[in-house]
Amino acid sequence: MPFSQSVYTLVALLVASICATKFLSVQSRKSFSAKHGCRPPPALRQNPWLNGFDASYHQIQWMKNNEMFVNITRLFKELGTRTFSLRFAATTRIWTCDPENVNALFKTKADDFELSWVRTEAFRPSIGKAVQASNGEVWAHGRAILRPAFNKANLSNMSLFEEHFQNLRKKIPDDGQTVDLHPLLHSLTMDVATDVLFGESTYLLKSEENIEIERAYDAVNRGVIERFFMGPLIKFYRGPAFFEGCKIVRNYAEKYIEKALAVKESSADGEDGQKSYEFIRELAKETDDITFIRDQILGALSAGRNTTASLMSFLFYLLARNPDKQEILRREIATLNGFPPTYEELKNLVYLRWVIDETFRIFPTIPMTDRVAVRDTVLPTGGGPDGKSPIFVAKGQVVAMVLWAMHRDTGLWGDDALEFKPERWEHYSKSEGKHVAFGKGPRMCPGQNLALTEAAYTVVRMLQTCKTLETRDFEPFQEKYMVSLYSATGTQIALTF
Repeated sequence: MPFSQSVYTLVALLVASICATKFLSVQSRKSFSAKHGCRPPPALRQNPWLNGFDASYHQIQWMKNNEMFVNITRLFKELGTRTFSLRFAATTRIWTCDPENVNALFKTKADDFELSWVRTEAFRPSIGKAVQASNGEVWAHGRAILRPAFNKANLSNMSLFEEHFQNLRKKIPDDGQTVDLHPLLHSLTMDVATDVLFGESTYLLKSEENIEIERAYDAVNRGVIERFFMGPLIKFYRGPAFFEGCKIVRNYAEKYIEKALAVKESSADGEDGQKSYEFIRELAKETDDITFIRDQILGALSAGRNTTASLMSFLFYLLARNPDKQEILRREIATLNGFPPTYEELKNLVYLRWVIDETFRIFPTIPMTDRVAVRDTVLPTGGGPDGKSPIFVAKGQVVAMVLWAMHRDTGLWGDDALEFKPERWEHYSKSEGKHVAFGKGPRMCPGQNLALTEAAYTVVRMLQTCKTLETRDFEPFQEKYMVSLYSATGTQIALTF
């Protein structure tokens, strides 16, 4: 047989093999789907020639114009469904705001999903293989060694929170001048997070020396979201401010890590007067890999700074705009007789807990997240004409959970879904699954108790010390999405003491 004929034969066999494999895969998936009674979800009408890059472009524009979740919610309403599919950057994605599907993705079907590669790559330059950007054994190991940072001993140390609250208080005008509380709360959460994780605070509220790190974090957060919405084109991302911000943040963390490791054999109990570096020392016991330690620290810092600042900003935003609810909360806090609360006293403030839960509902700090299927699987609902049939999710397919839309769905929460009504939590059970604050299941945020304690303590102390807390922003809410959710106009308030 001539050489050229042999090549043609091999090529033909290869093509036939690929086609046969593809055919068998399609048939297998059809059989799997039929076995589970799956029906396809409604599909968003798009230009097929653009192969989903129109959706990618629109979402980047929505983010830049501060209208991401207004438009996503509009799509759910226009389609009359809580689950639909769309082409996104050459892939078919599923978007859902259905509590049943969200619960499956977070909990009951968690083993069938992991973080999407686009998400992990979007975060990679900033936090490496931190728990928010890793899967499998790397994620499990990172989560296990993070746990000591968020034990009750750290959470119940109210003197730590009080020190940083007093620094915040000194930054706020006390004569009723308008102040944007949002950047101050970012500094506060950074100060607390570094105190807990490093044993040494940045003290941004006391000095301007570390303001560069704040600017770097802002650049990093913008870049992460821009990269995420580029989908498979992420490798073409060019953002000098993002990469420079990543460099600044990494160098910043390494400075503290090296300092902590240098004293890991001494002053283990802080007997020399220094604050303990116990958390970083515990990391060092697990591995000598400075890069891995840095990644976990950066991930914890990012979460501690961003989501907690977002929560507190919205707490003050809503309390200032709802003086009647603020007054009810003030009456509950008055039972403390002006004394700073203990950890146990914070837990017993029922209306405060309702206020926090309602704030998370209206303004989820993480308004959207996603998962990718690691095997062919099924989600419980969203398919067929009535949207009640299970839906098939192919291995490698991404499912986006839009918590913003779920939390504001009048079909789930009633006609008053857009109103700030902490009282609704008197009768609502979180087991219903239509409210997600820190995730659920195995990937639930390990730092949630720290965030809740810090936010609750700050609100209590602010209302104990100020006579009035009033809004100075009377415009409708406009979102700003940079990893966490914020108000585009900040938290414009006025306080008198």
